[in-house]
Amino acid sequence: MAREDRIDESARASERARRTSEIRELSPQSLPPRSTPDRALHPLDVSLLERLQTRFFHHAGTDGRIDRTELARALGIRSEELAERVLSAFDRDRDGSIDVDDFLGSVRRLLFGSTRDRLLFAFRIHDADRDGKLSRRELERMIALGIAEQELVLTSSDARPERLAAKILRHADRSSDGSLSFSEFQTVVDRHPAILRHITTSGACWIAPNEDLLERYDSVPKVGFRLKRYLQNHATWLVMLAVWAGLNVCLFELARAKYAANGHHPLVQIARGCGACLNLNGALILLPMMRRAISALVRTPMARFLRIEEMVGFHRLVGSAMFGFAIVHALAHLSNYYFTDPSGVFDKLTTGAGLTGVTWLVVFAAMWIGTRAAVLRGGRFQLFYATHSLYVLWFLVGVLHGPVFIWWVGVPLLAFAVEQIVRRLRRARQTHVLESRVLRSGVTRLTLEKPEGFAAHAGDFVFVRIPSLAEHEWHPFTISSAPERPHLTLHVRALGDWTKALRSWAEGRHRGDSEPVPAYLDGPYGAPCADILKSRRAVLVAGGIGVTPFASVLESIVLKARQNGTALFRVDFYWLNRDQYSFEWFTELLGKLTLLDEAGLVRVHVYMTGARSDATCAALNLAAALAHSEGLPDLVTGQRFQTHVGHPVWATELERIAADAAGEPVDVYFCGPDGLGKQLGRECAARGLRFRRERF
Repeated sequence: MAREDRIDESARASERARRTSEIRELSPQSLPPRSTPDRALHPLDVSLLERLQTRFFHHAGTDGRIDRTELARALGIRSEELAERVLSAFDRDRDGSIDVDDFLGSVRRLLFGSTRDRLLFAFRIHDADRDGKLSRRELERMIALGIAEQELVLTSSDARPERLAAKILRHADRSSDGSLSFSEFQTVVDRHPAILRHITTSGACWIAPNEDLLERYDSVPKVGFRLKRYLQNHATWLVMLAVWAGLNVCLFELARAKYAANGHHPLVQIARGCGACLNLNGALILLPMMRRAISALVRTPMARFLRIEEMVGFHRLVGSAMFGFAIVHALAHLSNYYFTDPSGVFDKLTTGAGLTGVTWLVVFAAMWIGTRAAVLRGGRFQLFYATHSLYVLWFLVGVLHGPVFIWWVGVPLLAFAVEQIVRRLRRARQTHVLESRVLRSGVTRLTLEKPEGFAAHAGDFVFVRIPSLAEHEWHPFTISSAPERPHLTLHVRALGDWTKALRSWAEGRHRGDSEPVPAYLDGPYGAPCADILKSRRAVLVAGGIGVTPFASVLESIVLKARQNGTALFRVDFYWLNRDQYSFEWFTELLGKLTLLDEAGLVRVHVYMTGARSDATCAALNLAAALAHSEGLPDLVTGQRFQTHVGHPVWATELERIAADAAGEPVDVYFCGPDGLGKQLGRECAARGLRFRRERF
């Protein structure tokens, strides 16, 4: 035998031995042994196991076994074929079902496994015939299942499963045999850390995708360090709250001491102390709602030191505190009347002070109930609007109940009245809705004529009234077009009564009527994100429709940079959405901006959080990453930037940005859901980054 033949035969024997070893290693029996101690489990994995135990016992039914249908239902997998593949990775007996205890035991053992063990699990899911290699057909099928599972609409012919499978083989098939061994699979995944992290971070990544548990994987700084950073980032707001609380305590004590010195009952002292606090807060309650005054402050250097974005929150805090003071004030008086003369309580309530007090409290209760989260989230804007319109009656009855009240609220009431007059004069300018477009993501895009003299800045918002929808209702929306554009655009998500009515109206109008529709604007008003243009390094984070404040800002940044420059050196823009359709209205603009952004000023990071980022979709996510590396359009958006799956690891992202800034201040601006805002705020506080949140 020739020397070359002996070498080839030796290489083939070595390859066969390696494949045999891998096949043996890839069997379900290769999971780590049961004897591994529980203390090695990650705390999040312990929480996961508890959740799984409850979930799987519920779905297993009376026989205590799980088949593929029950597994699909338990894990939220749409495809029974995909559930079959997951089940087969644990099914030692290969009888199509598995005992709940055995399943949880296998999960427990897998959680102890190394990164390689978890990659083996992903490989087994893809390897349908269990021959230790992934054929082109197997890759195509898993990619097709992943596309169907996530209900993706392919953006180009390059996104077809057969082409994506060929792309993986072209990059990873080192042996050129038309299939992938485990070592080849591991090598190509290792080159894409994000995909590797999604597969291997924890068992939660594949068995409970996108659970809230995953948001807590990053190491948490020590409490003292986090507290220090929080105090640094919220110093102005905390000082303002401390001053407000101190004034309330002082006024309460002064009033209580005065009535104590005159020999009044302690209950009277408490009632008078609460009355003094009501006077103070009655003077403060209107100030945060003076939109024009606040908008003027936003455009001054004062905005850097005042928590303008917290003004609405301060208004709610003062209102809730007043309601509490009012209840204690009323109960203290009633208790005093009862202890002094039980039979005369009714007579006290029929006096002028009693009647106005009861009326005032009833009106106050109606206003407070109308502001509850259940009312606002339930889309009952009419109830909120109707109850909040009682504020005029509330002030009038308050003055009748305690004449000294007018000395406290007189000046703020006058200033508020002047602002309301100015707002109504400005509202008299009519404009028109030129175009309405209904988007599949539940968003309606309105294009409006820009009124003469309308001078908006990037990030500003306006109040809109469309009489054909509701004669007297005004609703705030962020302007999504750059100030440099000739028209105004607004993007409105259908959440409440008015916005749903707007969508229905736009759908009907789209089918026939294209005539301009009269509308009225109140504004523009400044918002915290207007400060972005003053930053050197900025991070913009948007959740869903929360992208609207940043749409005009990003467009304005790029246009200004092309014309005469901007103070900004770098902008990192993160946009998180649950599904593909939610990206549709802004990704086209983002694509155009990336083409215009010749200086590379803006870095775009797009995440689809509702997508499966676990082992079941490893082939699809790997193919998407490889397509992006070749410069092909993104599978989800069709743009040049890549769509990532799952949630960003904020600790990693923010630390990278802070390191890149090399000591320069980094400003983080956020608009989106409360949960994401709280998480991001904590991460910023832990790293000394200034955090600003967009609120109406």
